[in-house]
Amino acid sequence: MPATLAPDTGPSVIPLRWSTDAPRHIASFTIRVPDVEGARSHRGVFVDSAGVKHEVTGSGGDIDLAPVWDALATGHVRGNATVEFEDGSSRNIGYGLRFVKGTDFAGWQPIDPATSYDEVIDAVYDVLTSHEHHGEHDPSLPPFVWHGVLEAERRELDSHAYPGLHYSFYLDFLRAYARARPERAEEAIGYARLLIDTTNRFVTPDDYAWPRYPYSTISRGHMGGEFAEGDTIQPLKAAMWATGLLRFAEHEERPDAFETALHIGRELARHQLPSGGIGFRVDARTGEPQKESDESTSLVFALELWRQLRDAGEAGFDEPIAAATRWLLEGPVADNQWISDYDDVPSSLNDSTSKNYNNLDALATAQYLLSHTDEDPEHLERARRILRWVEDGFVFWAVESPVDFLSYPCPAVMEQCSHYYPIDFHLANFALAQFAFYEHTGEEEHLAKARACCAALTHYLSPEGLPLTYAPDPDVGYGLKDHIWLGCAAWTGHVLLTEGARSEEVAAR
Repeated sequence: MPATLAPDTGPSVIPLRWSTDAPRHIASFTIRVPDVEGARSHRGVFVDSAGVKHEVTGSGGDIDLAPVWDALATGHVRGNATVEFEDGSSRNIGYGLRFVKGTDFAGWQPIDPATSYDEVIDAVYDVLTSHEHHGEHDPSLPPFVWHGVLEAERRELDSHAYPGLHYSFYLDFLRAYARARPERAEEAIGYARLLIDTTNRFVTPDDYAWPRYPYSTISRGHMGGEFAEGDTIQPLKAAMWATGLLRFAEHEERPDAFETALHIGRELARHQLPSGGIGFRVDARTGEPQKESDESTSLVFALELWRQLRDAGEAGFDEPIAAATRWLLEGPVADNQWISDYDDVPSSLNDSTSKNYNNLDALATAQYLLSHTDEDPEHLERARRILRWVEDGFVFWAVESPVDFLSYPCPAVMEQCSHYYPIDFHLANFALAQFAFYEHTGEEEHLAKARACCAALTHYLSPEGLPLTYAPDPDVGYGLKDHIWLGCAAWTGHVLLTEGARSEEVAAR
C-alpha cells in the first residue's frame, strides 16, 4: 500500500524552521517536512526570478536551502518539495512558494493601528460611492458597478466586479454602514437597492440550462460571460450573492430579493451532481461543465443558502443539504484539498499537476462547522484542523518578513497559491474566522489574533486616503492607489464595522 501523509498535516503544509534567532539576518533556512510514514528522503525544486532551476535534497526530515539562498533572496521564487517513499513512490507536498514564510515563528507582536477603524470605513464608503473617483457614469448603475464596466472597456483587466461574489460584500457593507451612520442611511440603502435592480437586469436568458442566473463577471464591457469565450458561469459564486440577498430581505422590505435567492437555491439543487458536489465552471447555455472532474470546494456557500431557505420554511432542500454535507466531510474537510475556486491552474512553474489551493472556502467551511457543533461535536475539531491548515499555508505573523524584499505590515494573509500576495479581503476574512472561534471557544488567543488582523487592516490606506487591495509596500509596488478591488474594500469595511468593533468591545470588558 502506498504511504500517505498524516491527515492533520495535509499535502500542502510546509512549515519553515528558522536556522537562527535573528530572522532578519538569516543566511539559510530549512523546510521541515511533516512527519510522513515510510519517507526516506526529500527533494526541493525551486525556480528563481531569473527562471533558473535549483534542486536540493535532504534526509531526516529537512531540506537545507543554504546552497540556493542567494537566488532565493533576489526575487520572487516558486517551488515545491517532494517526499520519496521506501517503495519508490513520491508525493508532492508543496505548492507555489513565491515568498519565504514560517508558521513556527512565535515572536510576533501585534502591529499598532495606523489610524482608526472609522477612517478606513468611511474611506471605503466614499470610494464606492464617489462620482469624482468613478467619473461620469450611467445613472442606472451604482458608481462602483460602473467602475467595473469602465475597467472592462479599457481592457486593463477583464473585470473589477464579480456580480455573484463581490456584490454580496457590497450589500452587507452598505446595510451595516446605514446602521452605523444614520445620517447617510437613506443614501446607503438606496445604493443597495440599485445594486439589486442592476444585478437582476443582467442574468442569463430564460431558455438557458441555468435560466435567469447571475453572471459571474462583468466581461468585455458588459455584464455576462466569463474569462473564457461563451457563457461560462461559476454557479457557486451566485450562492454568496443569494445569501447576501436573504440578509438584506430580512431587514428591508424587498420581497423580490428573497425570491431571487430562492430561485438561485433551487437552480443549485437542480444541478447538484450525484456525488453531492457542484461544478466549478459550467456553460450556462448547455449546463455542461468546463471540466468533467471540476467540483468546487465553494460548495459550503450553497449549503449555507439551502439551510437558510429551509429555515425560512421552503421545502425541497433536505436531500441537497445531506448530500453536500457528505461531500464536504468526506472531501476537503478530511484532506484539505481546497481547490477550484479561483483559477483552476497549476500553482508551480515546474509541476503542471500542482493545485491552486485557496483559503476562502476553507475558512467559510470552518465557520459553518462551528455553527453546527450541536449536530456533531466532532465539527469543532474539524474546524480547528482547517484553521491550522489556513494559518500554516497563507498567514504571516512576523511584523516583518525574514527576507528584505518583503516588508508589508503583518499579520498578512495571502489570497491563493497561484496569486500568492497579501490582500485586504483575506486578512479581513481571517479576522472574521478568528473572532468566530473566540466566540465559540472563549480562547483568548483567537481574540488576540482577530484584533491584530483588524489593526493591520488600518494600514491598507494610500497617502491620499484611498483603500488599498494589496498590503502597502512601496519597495515592491503593493498598495498602488490605482489598483483597488472595490468588493474586497467593501468586505474590509464590513468586517471592521461589525466584528472589528465587537472584538474591541469584548477586549475592553
